[in-house]
Amino acid sequence: MTSTLRHRFQPHAWRGLAAAALAACAASSALAQSSYGVTELKPFFLGDSARGLALSPTGAVVGFANVLTGYKFEVYSGIVGDYAMSGVLWPWNTASTQAAVRVSRDFTPLDINASGVMLTSSSTLWQNGKGTPLNTGGTWSQNLRPSAMNASNDVAGAVASPYLQPAWWQSSGKVLQMLPLPPQTDQGQATDINDAGQMVGQVLSLDKVQFAVRWTGGQVDWVGQPHTDALAINNNGWILQSTGGPTVGGQTPPTMYALVKPDGTLVPLVDPSGARIIARNLNNRGDVVGFAADGRVIVRKQDGSIIDLKQLQAAGKIKLPTGLTLSSCDHINDQGVLLCTTNGKGLRSFRLRPL
Repeated sequence: MTSTLRHRFQPHAWRGLAAAALAACAASSALAQSSYGVTELKPFFLGDSARGLALSPTGAVVGFANVLTGYKFEVYSGIVGDYAMSGVLWPWNTASTQAAVRVSRDFTPLDINASGVMLTSSSTLWQNGKGTPLNTGGTWSQNLRPSAMNASNDVAGAVASPYLQPAWWQSSGKVLQMLPLPPQTDQGQATDINDAGQMVGQVLSLDKVQFAVRWTGGQVDWVGQPHTDALAINNNGWILQSTGGPTVGGQTPPTMYALVKPDGTLVPLVDPSGARIIARNLNNRGDVVGFAADGRVIVRKQDGSIIDLKQLQAAGKIKLPTGLTLSSCDHINDQGVLLCTTNGKGLRSFRLRPL
């Protein structure tokens, strides 16, 4: 990378930052406690799998579910037939169970904003049964592969031309625009966008080293250390970043996660026990959801305190169906509502709301 993209932090600095963060977290002797109401996001009648993929600011969930089609009843064999997958919506609901609402058999909703506009796998914006294409009839390699959208219906993603190139779709002018790459890089993608239009993602250098990157006003204005990835950005400009490393002597270092403040300061994500936090997403308050390296499913609050969701389930403060335990939570909104999955047969998703 050129001197114009000199990195603010060196790898050895991580250890000192992590130690400081751990000491600050350990000062809080008790884990934050709460309780949650649970809504199971169910498939269609006779379906056996449902998975939520995104959570809106208002608590609506989009994803996919299946339904048994072409079935017949047999005396000894039960129900047999073929399963068909559909893109679905689960509107905000506080009931203990909620059946899926079909959006389309032709695509899966990938994201949803507070206005109820959905971003779909077929590169359209979908609302009230109508789709707005994000592409203009170009070749397959010129089509946008969407990743995320914001409140203004702007979309971040990439096109394959011929390598993956970062791009965004501006709703105001209905224009698909390529994003610039930093010097000495030749491919990348934008993975998230906030309501101010800032985007984050990752780029690859000519020697195939990955770097986290941020675009503001459509221009590169921050690049992370080598072997980093920018996973998400909130409306306050905080970036959720992962840091890996090259394999040395057959050993690959564990991936570390951190929040990056707008000024570039790193806040390593560790908890009072010393376990790494494998972060999945963050909200505008700076709360992070994910799981710890020891298997606990957690919410790390902005103040560093930890909500141990498996501990709450064991204490009866999260009441899941018998035999199921939380395996991951991948989304959190500003009200603290969570989108989670469980272990067990089939795909099972649940919406957890703080009580």
